[in-house]
Amino acid sequence: MKHHLAYKAIKSLRSGANFSIDDQDSSKVVFADGKTTVPSDEDLQTEISRLEARQVIMDKIIAFEAEVTPRRVRDSGSDDAGGTQAGRDWMKTKEAAIATERAKL
Repeated sequence: MKHHLAYKAIKSLRSGANFSIDDQDSSKVVFADGKTTVPSDEDLQTEISRLEARQVIMDKIIAFEAEVTPRRVRDSGSDDAGGTQAGRDWMKTKEAAIATERAKL
């Protein structure tokens, strides 16, 4: 998992760059222009921490969205369509929670 995060960290540190990990030394990155570089441990750790924090937020969003089931959607509809005020309030609360997490990204 750490190797995958390091790969993602390197990619985001050099966004838009085409690169690969050096076959001989996995700590080195070979960019499309042929240059090889070794990101500092501090830069990598900072970026890995940022990516881990982002994943925690994404996991929360996914969990919140999974709670919005077809039944919850029905309950949030108009009264004449079988919805209730409680259902609409629940949906508003859930959407606000999702929006709060998305704002952290």
